[in-house]
Amino acid sequence: MATYGYFQTETTADGGANGSLAAALAAKALALGEPPTGIYTGEHRAVAQLVAMLGAGDTLVVPGLEHLGESMADLAKNIRALGERGVRVYAANRNGGDLDLPPEAGATLMKVVSLWRKTERAIRSRRSTETARRRKTEGLAVGYPPLGKRVVQRNGQKYLEWDHRQLRHIAEIARRVPLEGVAAVAKDFWRREIKDRRGRPWGKQTPRPFSLNRTPYASFHRAIRAFWRWKWSGELPESYAALAETLAEPNGFGEAPKSKGWTRGGTARRQQERAERKASRRAGGID
Repeated sequence: MATYGYFQTETTADGGANGSLAAALAAKALALGEPPTGIYTGEHRAVAQLVAMLGAGDTLVVPGLEHLGESMADLAKNIRALGERGVRVYAANRNGGDLDLPPEAGATLMKVVSLWRKTERAIRSRRSTETARRRKTEGLAVGYPPLGKRVVQRNGQKYLEWDHRQLRHIAEIARRVPLEGVAAVAKDFWRREIKDRRGRPWGKQTPRPFSLNRTPYASFHRAIRAFWRWKWSGELPESYAALAETLAEPNGFGEAPKSKGWTRGGTARRQQERAERKASRRAGGID
């Protein structure tokens, strides 16, 4: 049963603020009943070594819980480990409000901290959702502009309006792809060096390693889906709506490949579908 002090720093404990901090920890340990066996310091990786060194009945005095981790997850892991080893944690605050954590209290504190983090995230998420909904209702821009729109500044506010340059290209795609095929239209767009809303050749994004199903034609199919959804919802500007009246409406969007690699949980869902197909084949006597 020994008392140790620890504070996290990227420099040495000699002189200056670090020296006074070490002296304050020693005085706090002495006030708890006995002089400290040692005052340790180090960067954030030293905490794991200190946790492994302490044993049941020991007391660890720190200037604050923030010295026991670089993040909330790191802090929770270290306090949980100290509690499991039977170590008492004493967070000394020189401005008052010291926190004394017996081993059994560490897990309870981490549960409260975890609940607080989840509640804080939920509050921020709700505020962001409500703010985004209100801005959309008022016609203001929210984040990156969607396909076919652009952001304009008016009276110190950011508003969304139709980007007619992009709309012309989207309407051309919706008109030509059913007749000529997406490959021919894409090659023509690249030959003409038509840019998308980000200023890159339309559809020629470099595929990411985890996105094996992403093709350079995905942007063209996305433009077709957006065009008809605007038409069906009545959002499409009048001139483009008149053009849509002359085109044959698509029967759903089954012909447009979906980028499964970019879908949340797509890999797990595909694995489950494969397992179900295999089980059905076996049930039907097909190996």
